[in-house]
Amino acid sequence: MSITFVGQSLLQSLGVTRVNQLTPKGKKLYAMVKSKEKVRCLTFQLQKSKERSRATVRKKDVADIEWLQAQGLNRVSAEFVKAQITMSCRQARTRRYNSCLKLLGVALMKKSPSQYKLMNKIFATPSRRTLDRVI
Repeated sequence: MSITFVGQSLLQSLGVTRVNQLTPKGKKLYAMVKSKEKVRCLTFQLQKSKERSRATVRKKDVADIEWLQAQGLNRVSAEFVKAQITMSCRQARTRRYNSCLKLLGVALMKKSPSQYKLMNKIFATPSRRTLDRVI
């Protein structure tokens, strides 16, 4: 059920001007509606930023590993950077990781599973299930 209030705020539609004029149950409901609006807004912003990043990756070609190594990165780090650029525009289930990235993921997960979980949210890394299959 979706309620929209055209031309007036939620509080005005309830006949009050301040949140503290609501009943305790009304305050809880008001907080839930506001948080739902915030989630919807953040979801929209995330979707737009993903579209912009995909467009950027399509415009720019992926850098060579040799060029990244010339900039001072070792081979594993260079492959990780290249994988992040290529995987950022793919859906999670269509990503294919080479053995080097899988082994890097296993090493990071064994060192600190909680850090790997955080890293998995930020970067395009193999899932825990994929890494379990490698072991």
